[in-house]
Amino acid sequence: MGTPEEVAREIDSMTKTIRTTHLVLGMHLPGLDPAKSQRSMELFAKEVVPASPLKAAPQRKSDGPSSQLREDGAEI
Repeated sequence: MGTPEEVAREIDSMTKTIRTTHLVLGMHLPGLDPAKSQRSMELFAKEVVPASPLKAAPQRKSDGPSSQLREDGAEI
């Protein structure tokens, strides 16, 4: 928790200290309002990731019915 800049700095510090190849975040916890977890994910994507060294994995084409997201986060 913290400002986007504080969270980005913490992630940057952690990934420099620990050899990190993947970062998995659990943002929806039992009992949490889905709208709040969705908002948290949106803020992370729009404010923390751009301020951090994180790079999003490229989207892959799917053979199944799962949705894909555009770079701006909108569903395709």
